[in-house]
Amino acid sequence: MLIRKIVLLLYFCPAILFAQKSAMQIGTEIGIPNGNLKNGANTGFGGMLRLEVPINKHLSFISTLDYISFAKKEYSSSTPTGTRSLSFKISMLPVQIGGKFYLFSINKIQKGLYVSGELGVQVLTGTVQVNGINESPPNETDFSYAPGIGYRSTHWDLSYRQQFATSNGYSGNYSGFRLAYIFQKNYP
Repeated sequence: MLIRKIVLLLYFCPAILFAQKSAMQIGTEIGIPNGNLKNGANTGFGGMLRLEVPINKHLSFISTLDYISFAKKEYSSSTPTGTRSLSFKISMLPVQIGGKFYLFSINKIQKGLYVSGELGVQVLTGTVQVNGINESPPNETDFSYAPGIGYRSTHWDLSYRQQFATSNGYSGNYSGFRLAYIFQKNYP
């Protein structure tokens, strides 16, 4: 019986979402590490996929999948016995849900300036090289949240967010700048 309900939900869910004025966004992102993350990563680049479903003229539900890969950060020092090196390569995969609040809406169309908030999980992967030898730490999955601000036009969404995730007292935070193209269903 439970399986039947799940199958029915999965069958009707796309119809329910696309009967609304939902939008799919595909975009690119630049991430600038801050907090403890800047000690182990340089600027990151990635992509995002987002579903946005309007609730009313000011509020939308959002579901976001991001991937960002940070450039390798290297350290080296010379000692009497030779050169020692240390390098980090980090990637993050935030999976989050949340909302957007449009400050100004015209005729039930969600466009213009908005603030957003998301929460979910963030998967952190990476490699560490010590003197040229790979030491791969285990992947981590941590609670994450991201407040943001942005501007949406008919087909484009430009936004800034501050992505936060903390694990064992260390922060994996970065500032994200996004540009996304919007595929809109039933847009007036």
